[in-house]
Amino acid sequence: MNQGHEEKHQSDLQNKPTHLIVGRLGEDIAEKWLISKGHRILDRNWRTYWGEIDLITKKGKTTFFVEVKTSAKNTVDEAIKSDWRPEEHIDERKIKRLYRTIEIYANKKRVEDWSVLALAVRLGIKDKKAKVETFCF
Repeated sequence: MNQGHEEKHQSDLQNKPTHLIVGRLGEDIAEKWLISKGHRILDRNWRTYWGEIDLITKKGKTTFFVEVKTSAKNTVDEAIKSDWRPEEHIDERKIKRLYRTIEIYANKKRVEDWSVLALAVRLGIKDKKAKVETFCF
Protein backbone atom coordinates (compact mmCIF):
# COMPACT_ATOMS: atom_id res chain seq x y z
CA MET A 1 0.00 0.00 0.00
CA ASN A 2 1.54 3.30 -0.98
CA GLN A 3 1.81 6.11 1.54
CA GLY A 4 -0.80 8.34 -0.12
CA HIS A 5 -3.35 5.52 -0.14
CA GLU A 6 -2.48 4.63 3.47
CA GLU A 7 -3.01 8.23 4.61
CA LYS A 8 -6.38 8.38 2.83
CA HIS A 9 -7.30 5.00 4.31
CA GLN A 10 -6.51 6.29 7.82
CA SER A 11 -8.49 9.52 7.31
CA ASP A 12 -11.45 7.48 5.99
CA LEU A 13 -11.58 5.68 9.34
CA GLN A 14 -11.61 8.80 11.52
CA ASN A 15 -14.99 9.54 13.08
CA LYS A 16 -16.37 6.15 11.99
CA PRO A 17 -18.30 3.90 14.38
CA THR A 18 -16.12 1.24 16.02
CA HIS A 19 -17.82 -1.65 14.21
CA LEU A 20 -16.93 -0.08 10.84
CA ILE A 21 -13.30 0.37 11.90
CA VAL A 22 -13.13 -3.25 13.10
CA GLY A 23 -14.80 -4.43 9.89
CA ARG A 24 -12.37 -2.51 7.69
CA LEU A 25 -9.41 -3.85 9.66
CA GLY A 26 -10.79 -7.38 9.32
CA GLU A 27 -11.07 -6.94 5.56
CA ASP A 28 -7.48 -5.64 5.40
CA ILE A 29 -6.25 -8.72 7.28
CA ALA A 30 -8.39 -11.06 5.18
CA GLU A 31 -6.99 -9.51 1.99
CA LYS A 32 -3.39 -10.09 3.13
CA TRP A 33 -4.26 -13.64 4.21
CA LEU A 34 -5.81 -14.41 0.81
CA ILE A 35 -2.79 -13.01 -1.03
CA SER A 36 -0.55 -15.23 1.11
CA LYS A 37 -2.67 -18.21 -0.04
CA GLY A 38 -2.13 -17.36 -3.72
CA HIS A 39 -5.21 -15.25 -4.44
CA ARG A 40 -5.10 -12.17 -6.63
CA ILE A 41 -7.40 -9.34 -5.51
CA LEU A 42 -9.79 -8.24 -8.25
CA ASP A 43 -12.12 -5.95 -6.30
CA ARG A 44 -12.96 -4.80 -2.80
CA ASN A 45 -16.29 -3.59 -1.42
CA TRP A 46 -18.01 -4.04 -4.80
CA ARG A 47 -21.51 -2.57 -4.46
CA THR A 48 -24.83 -2.79 -6.21
CA TYR A 49 -28.34 -1.85 -5.20
CA TRP A 50 -28.70 -5.34 -3.73
CA GLY A 51 -25.61 -5.40 -1.57
CA GLU A 52 -21.86 -5.51 -1.30
CA ILE A 53 -19.18 -8.12 -1.81
CA ASP A 54 -16.33 -7.58 0.65
CA LEU A 55 -13.57 -9.04 -1.53
CA ILE A 56 -13.42 -10.57 -5.00
CA THR A 57 -10.34 -12.64 -5.73
CA LYS A 58 -9.03 -15.05 -8.30
CA LYS A 59 -6.96 -18.16 -7.75
CA GLY A 60 -6.26 -20.31 -10.75
CA LYS A 61 -9.35 -20.21 -12.95
CA THR A 62 -11.78 -19.69 -10.07
CA THR A 63 -13.18 -16.34 -8.98
CA PHE A 64 -13.95 -16.16 -5.25
CA PHE A 65 -16.60 -13.92 -3.72
CA VAL A 66 -15.49 -13.40 -0.14
CA GLU A 67 -17.65 -12.45 2.83
CA VAL A 68 -15.63 -11.31 5.86
CA LYS A 69 -16.92 -11.25 9.44
CA THR A 70 -14.71 -9.80 12.18
CA SER A 71 -14.70 -10.01 15.96
CA ALA A 72 -12.37 -8.06 18.25
CA LYS A 73 -11.38 -8.77 21.85
CA ASN A 74 -8.43 -7.67 24.00
CA THR A 75 -6.33 -10.63 22.86
CA VAL A 76 -6.60 -13.05 19.97
CA ASP A 77 -6.89 -15.93 22.49
CA GLU A 78 -9.95 -14.22 24.01
CA ALA A 79 -11.38 -13.76 20.52
CA ILE A 80 -10.85 -17.45 19.71
CA LYS A 81 -12.34 -18.64 23.01
CA SER A 82 -15.36 -16.31 22.84
CA ASP A 83 -18.80 -17.64 21.97
CA TRP A 84 -18.94 -15.40 18.85
CA ARG A 85 -19.92 -17.43 15.79
CA PRO A 86 -19.55 -15.63 12.44
CA GLU A 87 -22.21 -17.72 10.73
CA GLU A 88 -24.76 -16.29 13.17
CA HIS A 89 -24.17 -12.87 11.62
CA ILE A 90 -25.21 -13.88 8.11
CA ASP A 91 -28.96 -14.33 7.93
CA GLU A 92 -31.08 -15.62 5.06
CA ARG A 93 -31.75 -12.07 3.81
CA LYS A 94 -28.00 -11.32 3.70
CA ILE A 95 -27.33 -14.56 1.81
CA LYS A 96 -30.00 -13.77 -0.81
CA ARG A 97 -28.63 -10.25 -1.30
CA LEU A 98 -25.08 -11.59 -1.54
CA TYR A 99 -26.04 -14.10 -4.24
CA ARG A 100 -27.97 -11.45 -6.21
CA THR A 101 -24.90 -9.22 -6.08
CA ILE A 102 -22.67 -12.12 -7.18
CA GLU A 103 -24.99 -12.83 -10.13
CA ILE A 104 -24.77 -9.21 -11.26
CA TYR A 105 -20.96 -9.22 -11.02
CA ALA A 106 -20.63 -12.63 -12.70
CA ASN A 107 -22.88 -11.58 -15.59
CA LYS A 108 -21.19 -8.21 -16.01
CA LYS A 109 -17.66 -9.66 -15.93
CA ARG A 110 -18.58 -12.95 -17.67
CA VAL A 111 -17.43 -15.08 -14.75
CA GLU A 112 -18.24 -18.75 -15.20
CA ASP A 113 -16.19 -20.58 -12.57
CA TRP A 114 -16.84 -19.09 -9.14
CA SER A 115 -17.18 -19.95 -5.48
CA VAL A 116 -18.20 -18.23 -2.26
CA LEU A 117 -15.66 -18.07 0.54
CA ALA A 118 -16.54 -16.96 4.07
CA LEU A 119 -13.77 -15.78 6.38
CA ALA A 120 -13.88 -15.13 10.12
CA VAL A 121 -11.22 -12.74 11.37
CA ARG A 122 -10.62 -12.80 15.12
CA LEU A 123 -8.66 -9.79 16.34
CA GLY A 124 -6.68 -9.20 19.49
CA ILE A 125 -6.63 -5.43 19.97
CA LYS A 126 -4.05 -5.28 22.76
CA ASP A 127 -1.76 -8.05 21.50
CA LYS A 128 -2.13 -6.85 17.88
CA LYS A 129 -2.64 -10.38 16.57
CA ALA A 130 -5.27 -11.93 14.32
CA LYS A 131 -6.47 -15.36 13.31
CA VAL A 132 -8.27 -16.00 10.03
CA GLU A 133 -10.53 -19.02 9.60
CA THR A 134 -12.91 -20.17 6.90
CA PHE A 135 -16.49 -20.97 7.86
CA CYS A 136 -19.71 -22.17 6.24
CA PHE A 137 -23.06 -20.46 6.20
